[in-house]
Amino acid sequence: MAPATGVGTYLCLCLNFVFCMLQFLPQTYTKSVLTVPHDAEPGYFISQIACTRPEVRIRTFGENSKEFYDKFHITNTGVLVVKSTLSLSSDIDKTYYFSAYQNRRCFDRVKSHDNFIIHVRNSRKVVHFSKRLYSFRLLKSQSGVTVVQNGELIRYNHDNHIPNDRVKFFLKGTSAKYFSVVKVSPKSLRIEASSSFDISTSRILHFRLFAEYNNAILGVVDINIIALPQENTDQPLRIQYPQPNHVQPQARVHSARPSVLVVNFDQTPNGGRLESQTGLRRVRRQTGIPTSTLSFDVNETATGRLFTVDPGVPPGTVYAFNLTEATPQNIFSVDSDGNVSLRPGERLQYDFDGTRTYTISLEVISGSEVLRRVIVTLNVLNVNDENPYFTTRPTPYLATIPEQAEARLKVLQLQATDPDGGSIVYFIPGINENFDINRTSGWIETKRPITVGTDYNVSVYAVDSTAATDQRTPTVTVEIRRGTRKPQFLSESYLADVEEVNLEDQM
Repeated sequence: MAPATGVGTYLCLCLNFVFCMLQFLPQTYTKSVLTVPHDAEPGYFISQIACTRPEVRIRTFGENSKEFYDKFHITNTGVLVVKSTLSLSSDIDKTYYFSAYQNRRCFDRVKSHDNFIIHVRNSRKVVHFSKRLYSFRLLKSQSGVTVVQNGELIRYNHDNHIPNDRVKFFLKGTSAKYFSVVKVSPKSLRIEASSSFDISTSRILHFRLFAEYNNAILGVVDINIIALPQENTDQPLRIQYPQPNHVQPQARVHSARPSVLVVNFDQTPNGGRLESQTGLRRVRRQTGIPTSTLSFDVNETATGRLFTVDPGVPPGTVYAFNLTEATPQNIFSVDSDGNVSLRPGERLQYDFDGTRTYTISLEVISGSEVLRRVIVTLNVLNVNDENPYFTTRPTPYLATIPEQAEARLKVLQLQATDPDGGSIVYFIPGINENFDINRTSGWIETKRPITVGTDYNVSVYAVDSTAATDQRTPTVTVEIRRGTRKPQFLSESYLADVEEVNLEDQM
């Protein structure tokens, strides 16, 4: 019996090893696929992957893992956005792998750990949806069948070389099995719910709609379903979702009548803790208080006072202003005259967080009575104020040329990007007798045949040609060797996570 016991123990160890490998290694076939066009601008909304940024931990994989944090960012509201300009050196897709672990769930029936693949594709190969996030209300009809309310259709477009009748659409997510997607016209879709869906409790569901062609995912869009059982069913809700082309910092559902149900799933005043197990952050009643909406545009470099709100109360009324909420960040203050300002030391985020819209909620109060509510949409306008930076890896920049190098030989291509989307021009300072650089492509080339010498140093910097002021990168040095040199690691340093349950000799 001893040999059998030994074999059993060995088999168990092997199974444990395989299980751990499956847990911690990237697995292509279990990942959620996200598609991003190569010309997506900074701030482009990719997908909601977490409740809030502090609640999520990211682990990257693959050859482009070090570049991930230069290209992508998670906003305070858990939205994955484009951080800097994307590019493709050829027509081949660029792929990024990462896993997201979150401590809690803002939506009902959503996994707390998910693996993702981001495919950066040529924009001509992408199915473009008219919005990056759709929100719908779910309720029971008189016949007892659950339906998705609102006449809004999901509209899309794509390049003419993609046959529209061969593009397939499907839903994916834990809650997606209760819904289906129906093509209404050649370029529009509708979401329908099945009669088996349980609408007895309030909850917010989240899943994704995928566009597929020739077994490739060409487009992805987020879907939120807000289920409200018999609540305000006689009052038509309209979804107010500011829809710039990029980031959606929050979501709200408002009724058209004074007595409304407000559903928020942005940061709550109590620090973001869920107040129910349904996934709804906060549900509150408002009873007949006048509410108005305003919109202001400010530059991202604005400081101090941003705008002023009229109290809208009768003359002689004693009143004060109260700032009750601001998303995605409360970095504002209001004084007794209704002047809304940035707090000292704060700044409007446009380039780095991808934030382009803030929603600020104010109350005009008299003692303990709320006289009026004002909801302000603050649109942040981009200002070309960021310096470009080099993105070429690895560093330091090392290159070689043959012993008998010809003139106009391409040596190394340097690439820089500008957070403001400016146009990049490349320069070699001074006069270099041996090398030149293509001003638009960044390719360093030989000026003449080089048959002597060993090492050459070429200095390069890049300039944002569209900026009103001198905005340039620091000057970098490219070491060019005539002949051969030793291999180079892709990074000067490496960082890896080790799990507590890792086994000995585990990769």
